Amino acid sequence: MQHLYSMMLEELDCQIIQAYDGEEALQKLRETTPDLIILDIILEEVMGYTFFKKMKQDARYVDIPVIIVTVLLAKDCRDLVEMAPRTIYIEKPFQIEHLREAVKREFRM
Repeated sequence: MQHLYSMMLEELDCQIIQAYDGEEALQKLRETTPDLIILDIILEEVMGYTFFKKMKQDARYVDIPVIIVTVLLAKDCRDLVEMAPRTIYIEKPFQIEHLREAVKREFRM
């Protein structure tokens, strides 16, 4: 999936920083502040759910918009979306255009 996300975002002229699990994502977040995070809730090590909560509890990252892309149902992610108003939920499987449009909306491209 990361390869697919990368290809799509490169078309939109975005710089991409990848993390393969929640622990790596937390480390990269400490090193840089992204403009947007695309997050799958089902991750290895530190789960995406835990990553999201830790990130949103830190004032440095609270305003970073997140697009949650997951196989989980919307009701299972409701508390995350309610925790951060700039969170967008996209259920897998999805059309790549849905993700592209969500990114464009966030950055008004």
